[in-house]
Amino acid sequence: MLKNVAEYEALIIGLELAFEMHIDKLVVFGDSYLIIRQINGQYEVRNPKLLPLYQRTKNLIAQFLQIEINHMPRSENHKADALSKLGASLTFPDEREI
Repeated sequence: MLKNVAEYEALIIGLELAFEMHIDKLVVFGDSYLIIRQINGQYEVRNPKLLPLYQRTKNLIAQFLQIEINHMPRSENHKADALSKLGASLTFPDEREI
């Protein structure tokens, strides 16, 4: 899987969770310079594999009353990186089992 695909998917999951929790104001930090720039309209999405993920992200962003998306360098993102690796290692029950 392309790294940027995984980054977009993580952003989408985070936005979906915040929306489900009825959060209407959100500040997001991401360490993918490319994705943050694409979402903020500074870079164009050229990779056709990323376009549907970008569009899904933009649709989710539109659901929030106020949202800010910021870049955080990877060198300053150790704790979030550790949490994302932990989260990626978890398995969730099938919704039918809940």
